[in-house]
Amino acid sequence: MCGLERPMKSQEKTTAELVEDLSALKQRIHELEQSESEFQKTEQALRSSEARFRELAELLPETVFESDMQGTLIFANKNAFDRFGYTRNDFEGGLSFLDMVVPHDRDRVLENMQSIIKGEKIGSSEYVVKRKDGSIFPTMIHSSVITRDGQPVGFRGFVIDITERKQAEEALRIHNLTFSEVLNSLDALVYVADMKTYEIVFINAYGKKIWGDIKGKICWQVLQKGKNSVCEFCTNSQLIGTDGKPNEGVAWEFQNMITKRWYDCRDKAIYWPDGCIVRMDGDSGPNRPPIPIQIGHSFRFKSATCSDPNRPGIPGQIGHPYDG
Repeated sequence: MCGLERPMKSQEKTTAELVEDLSALKQRIHELEQSESEFQKTEQALRSSEARFRELAELLPETVFESDMQGTLIFANKNAFDRFGYTRNDFEGGLSFLDMVVPHDRDRVLENMQSIIKGEKIGSSEYVVKRKDGSIFPTMIHSSVITRDGQPVGFRGFVIDITERKQAEEALRIHNLTFSEVLNSLDALVYVADMKTYEIVFINAYGKKIWGDIKGKICWQVLQKGKNSVCEFCTNSQLIGTDGKPNEGVAWEFQNMITKRWYDCRDKAIYWPDGCIVRMDGDSGPNRPPIPIQIGHSFRFKSATCSDPNRPGIPGQIGHPYDG
């Protein structure tokens, strides 16, 4: 009998272990079922989220895209096809956004892609891109990484056509160039200074002959004698109305202690192209007649007519504003 007791105890122990294992297995199955349910919910939420994203993307007036890590497009909204001239068949055949970037910008695109993968914030970047027909246009592109389980799997971004902005910038550049040419052609001193910082941002050719190239310097330090701070006779505070906008300006007479000449001054505030309020000051030779200048709305200036050093200012004006 004793010889049979030991196997029975072993059999009873094995049965207990099997019961314990079965219980653990049931618990694991239950956990897996819950995990599968949560996964399905997450997957459904993800699909729903992606569907909403693509629905919204189709409504946007600019290009929205998604690509894999190699740059092959996996999604593009309707605007993308309209803007770049490709068809759905082209898309299904495989399109890389790198092929849509002009060659001299591609290396920069690749560098920025690597920076984005590393988590660096590069913001929006300007690139020149090309359509299917080979025509090109300037863009601003902003993109980010698409991740799955913490790993990068692609890129998502939008492309803004900035053709109109570039055209406006070029028009402004030409306008400013023309304005500078007008001022440089005058036989009169003309300078422009920022109203807040008093920094001289422009001086014309005639002015450079008298004062030198003083661009970047502070007006009261180089144009006046013995000043340690802003001139007490500065008219800046009189040139802005209660509404915060430039008013009609002021007229006054002044004798500069460096040149010893009297000036009939015309001060008025308008806006410089970068948005700053600036001041323009002019000086013609003694007894010269007024010289009209058309300057537009983008400047704030001070103008002055020079007279004999021993006489009060001779009435006249240089650089009188003309809002055209």
